[in-house]
Amino acid sequence: MKRILITLSALLLITTAGYAQKNIFEKMPPNQRDSILIETAKNAVLKYAPGYYRDYKKPEVILKKTVPDKGLGKFFYLVTYFYDPQKEKFPKDYIVKVYIWADNGKAYIMYFMNEWGLDIEGLEKDNEHTIMPFWIPQSKEGTPLPVDSSKIVPRKFKVYK
Repeated sequence: MKRILITLSALLLITTAGYAQKNIFEKMPPNQRDSILIETAKNAVLKYAPGYYRDYKKPEVILKKTVPDKGLGKFFYLVTYFYDPQKEKFPKDYIVKVYIWADNGKAYIMYFMNEWGLDIEGLEKDNEHTIMPFWIPQSKEGTPLPVDSSKIVPRKFKVYK
């Protein structure tokens, strides 16, 4: 009987501990959770890739599950920063995506619009201070250049009758 109680207590403890580490943001109101995640992502981008930071509009925050290279069943948040398409043109619709673990709230990787990635956990583990340079990928049509929307003048077309 004592063995059964110990086993049940251990199972209950493991289950409770596993649930507690599942998602520290789960019980927060969405606005508070999103503001904390956006602030974490902003700090990571400004620290490791300041050239990619855009304050064009509020970033998108999405909860996802299962990162194949980091362990099945682990939750993370994806914070996506967008750019202003009236001012810039890039191959992707976003400028940077920041992945944040749901169990500890730490940013662990960034992916950029040029398909580069930056392993934040690895940099912090090795105590490196790498800064990712801003780089626009070459395409067949040439390098996409920023567009100055103030110089866009409507064309006048000749109307044929």
